[in-house]
Amino acid sequence: MLAAVISATLANNTAAADTSKLEFDPPVFYGNGLQSSLAANSSGLALEFNRAPSNDEIWYNVGKLGMTSMVWGANQFSGIRGHWPTVALTKDGYVLVVYNNQDRKNGCQLYYRVGKLNPHGDQNQSITWLTNSIHWDAGYKASIAINDKGVIVGVHETGHTSSGMYYRVGHLRNPAAGDYTIQWDSPSWGVYYNDGVNPHIAINNLNQIVEVHEVAGEHLLHYWRGTVSGGTINFAQSRRYDNYAVEPAVALLDSGVVLEVHTLGGLISRTGKLNPSNAWEIQWAEPVKIDPETSIGYPALAVSGSYAFETHQRPPSSTFSHEIYTSIAAIQGSGNVHYGLFVKDGPEGWSEGSNGQVAGTIGQNKKTDAFYINGFGFPAEFRIHVAQQGWRDWTPAVEGAQDSGVGKQLEAIQFRFAEGIPAGVHILARVHLQDVGWTSPVEIKDQTILGTTGLGRRLEAIQIAVGSDLNHLARLLAEG
Repeated sequence: MLAAVISATLANNTAAADTSKLEFDPPVFYGNGLQSSLAANSSGLALEFNRAPSNDEIWYNVGKLGMTSMVWGANQFSGIRGHWPTVALTKDGYVLVVYNNQDRKNGCQLYYRVGKLNPHGDQNQSITWLTNSIHWDAGYKASIAINDKGVIVGVHETGHTSSGMYYRVGHLRNPAAGDYTIQWDSPSWGVYYNDGVNPHIAINNLNQIVEVHEVAGEHLLHYWRGTVSGGTINFAQSRRYDNYAVEPAVALLDSGVVLEVHTLGGLISRTGKLNPSNAWEIQWAEPVKIDPETSIGYPALAVSGSYAFETHQRPPSSTFSHEIYTSIAAIQGSGNVHYGLFVKDGPEGWSEGSNGQVAGTIGQNKKTDAFYINGFGFPAEFRIHVAQQGWRDWTPAVEGAQDSGVGKQLEAIQFRFAEGIPAGVHILARVHLQDVGWTSPVEIKDQTILGTTGLGRRLEAIQIAVGSDLNHLARLLAEG
């Protein structure tokens, strides 16, 4: 498979992501393979797994999100032989892959393997495998997802001739002690929840779930909303959302934004929003055609920061067989903002957070001297105020950009938005200050300042969340 670079143009939307169209850039050739699966984490690291065109070898590529592009490294053999790989990636770089032992449904078994990547490394690295292949369940065509809390969810078709679908819930048993096996929180075997085929599942950091699937023998797509509690997925009610489509894939953001792709008559994308007033409902926008090629198959979808990226299978050309294409889209108002403070006075290093998580330290009397933020999905800049220097120059809020006081303590951060903040998008933040503690949450506008100037007071920690619902953002900050 060839390494690929895909770049995105920010969609010219004026509304929040829950009412806008997800506009992917034109697809580009990625390489040769079948049955592609994608995963990404909050540090911009990505993984793509696929089956080789001519045998049962499973291969992978590591990707790294740049400012507006995903750069893919070399194609590498995973050491696994099987079919229909599905992959998940944690914020700490743990890799979970699940696969079929055969390409036939009847009698099929699912297995998993756990590995590790450097979460802050680039695309030029390899997975270090931490387990051998371990039995997952009897079943066929799994889909898995994992959130920053370490909750693992999976769905799969039955491994028999019927059309039942089953879910599993678990977590890595004790990675700190070197035990990377899965501790199942759900029962010993999959839990039946519905009939259907080609299920796909997504989970966010609030333990909210969206599952999409196809009705067997018909071109109908349905979704379930739900929440994870212990080892149970509490599903609401199955609802139809498309009358002429197959092979769906889905992603779910902490802001409640839902991203979906499917096929039939081309590659189609949709956005939606979890309805806060109706636990059953997703409010869907109109579909958008990504690729008009009519023989597309089995798309995959993942999100990193404020970008969504997908892969899909095209029919063979005269030169290559089983071609995979890929494209990327900017998600406006995605709520997937990422930020970090560089902590001094002790073990030094970046303390990072996203979507309301705490970056920095509390109660340790440690100063910070550098800051970064990215993932707004619209043009933004920041500048920092540091001791003995005052305000430094403006820095773009994009992947890879940061500013540092070079050892001088950081005391305040200011934001500006050259094109304004899109309608319906809110930014809520608070900071932890020396001798003060947490400030009250404030909605960031153009020129808003977080922290103090002229008082010599350390800015020790920060939380920032972006989305369309201020009450939801306030809950993200409270939960940290």
